[in-house]
Amino acid sequence: MTTNNTRHRSAAAGYRRIRNESLTQQSTPQELILLVYDSLIDRMVKCDGSLESGDVAEFSRENLKCMQLIQYGLRDSLSFDLGGEVAVGLDRTYATWMMALEFLHSSQSRDRLATLISGVRDVRDAWKVAFASAPGNEVSN
Repeated sequence: MTTNNTRHRSAAAGYRRIRNESLTQQSTPQELILLVYDSLIDRMVKCDGSLESGDVAEFSRENLKCMQLIQYGLRDSLSFDLGGEVAVGLDRTYATWMMALEFLHSSQSRDRLATLISGVRDVRDAWKVAFASAPGNEVSN
């Protein structure tokens, strides 16, 4: 039975990898940023589900993935030369999110996680509005 579960997970992971590669090749930079935010929110929701079910190991895996998305998907994509103070402000926000996730690892507070998810959604929605209102930028998400 474990072999079938392992095969299923491996096949699902392969499908997700191909889907994500396809999305990244066909997306604008603006859509990619929103995709990272959406993935981050999805992972945070999975963290919450893991806390609710008491699956600490799954929570830890998802929490780590959230941190990786913030670091490698958001922080590493900042351009301080082009973004100036906005990039500095975003970097501070992302650093705060990282600290909140580290704290959640020990506290496992669903209330704090809900507050964090709400904040990430707010920033994601602000990006969506900014991208939509910029000339020539059409975001399909």
